[in-house]
Amino acid sequence: MTRHQSRVNAFLLAFQLPSNSLPLEEIVSESAGELELETDEFCELILKNTLENLEDIDGAVSPHLKNWSLVRLPRVSLAVLRISCAQIFYMKDIPLSVVINEAVEIAKEYGDEEEYSFVNGVLRSVADRLGLE
Repeated sequence: MTRHQSRVNAFLLAFQLPSNSLPLEEIVSESAGELELETDEFCELILKNTLENLEDIDGAVSPHLKNWSLVRLPRVSLAVLRISCAQIFYMKDIPLSVVINEAVEIAKEYGDEEEYSFVNGVLRSVADRLGLE
């Protein structure tokens, strides 16, 4: 499985999070089975970092949601932002540009017409605040 596909599968599983508070193992076994998704170590690491740090991730994203709140965000944007921030904050070996480019691609594929630019702007703002390049 490519890293892109791992990210897409992590996104699809994270998409379940607003309505699903199961532990990682159950999310992977139940949701992945229902969605007929394969997971690999990279996909599960993204999900693990997302779930274990969800409160911190949401807290870091919230200030950058000009005129939006987490509860009002489209679920695609929310899931993409969460898995992307998990990679930015907790998987330091992945270049920021790769994380943002992948997030934009996933948002283009699964979101509405303008969602990808919103995701790009929020992630760039988060990265700027952290002093990342």
